[in-house]
Amino acid sequence: MVEKIRSVLFFAAFILPITSLLPVAVCAGYECSFLSTETIIAGNLADPLLSEIYTKDFLSSMAESAVLQNINSSMLGGKIIEKNRMSLGYGGGRNQIKPRDFYFQFTELHELPTQGIAASPSLSYAVNLGNAFEKAGEWRKWNLHSQFFPYYLSEKNIPFLKVRNTEVDGRVANLSLNLRYFPFLDQSGNTKGVSFGFGLYHTNQEVSLHAYDRRPTQIRLDGDKRKWLGTNSLDYESKILSSTADLRYSFEIAKMTLYTGLGMMYNHGMTSIKAERVAIISSYLSPDDFLTNPSGIALNVTKELKIREANFYGIFGAQYHWETFGIGIEYLKNIKTESLNVGVHYYF
Repeated sequence: MVEKIRSVLFFAAFILPITSLLPVAVCAGYECSFLSTETIIAGNLADPLLSEIYTKDFLSSMAESAVLQNINSSMLGGKIIEKNRMSLGYGGGRNQIKPRDFYFQFTELHELPTQGIAASPSLSYAVNLGNAFEKAGEWRKWNLHSQFFPYYLSEKNIPFLKVRNTEVDGRVANLSLNLRYFPFLDQSGNTKGVSFGFGLYHTNQEVSLHAYDRRPTQIRLDGDKRKWLGTNSLDYESKILSSTADLRYSFEIAKMTLYTGLGMMYNHGMTSIKAERVAIISSYLSPDDFLTNPSGIALNVTKELKIREANFYGIFGAQYHWETFGIGIEYLKNIKTESLNVGVHYYF
């Protein structure tokens, strides 16, 4: 049965209505004539089979990890900013739900991570509204945070992706605005550790991977051992608009500020994965013979998911501040995803 399912994914030729999942597989050439009738008919099962591979939970958790990484890139912290602060950091997020077995296990992309991961550097600026507008009173209780850092991906600057002989392309272009309110700020600058935040985040991530097989790899078709040789492409895209609200409580030990809290996010957008495989297949008589009866296959699978969901996340962090410089680390966690950010700060 397992071999039959793989046959369906690799070689069945079929036409399905256009939905959020659009699989297209074509086999051309003399060797394709050896496919059994059962295999061709089983092509109608490709839609539910592929839905079981890239499940809704998997794609939504990939989107959530990208959003958490974007939220973390704001480096909000837990302490009020009295004037201005510039921050440079690096953050990453990952989901904890793995995709099901897929045909890339028989190609050069079998080394891909089994978890969806998002990571990039970030640049953020924060200002106290009272200081910016030269006002006192309630204005001094508000901080405004903004964040943006366009980041272009390559094989050299993605530390979490360990794939050999693979071309990597893409970009991360996240941005955000966040207002924080410290209701108990007094004349001496004491905030009693409580703050509320309200944010808008736009998460835009595109990742493209392309690889070619360095050697033929073995597969089975209708019980016969075959080999195939070709190229592989995998594209991931995530575009999500999020609104957030959070409550944080902080306390100080000397120059160290520790904080924890609870946040809520509502995500609206889309995420998609597109996989393409083009390959030649060997003869059913000889797994090493590609030339006698040249035959090839092409597979194009696109899974797109609309994101409309709300989730809570926990907040844990620490900041160390001395004179005009500081460092901070923040960890966000919910049921399916988690994110960690480390940054350096300059106060002026």
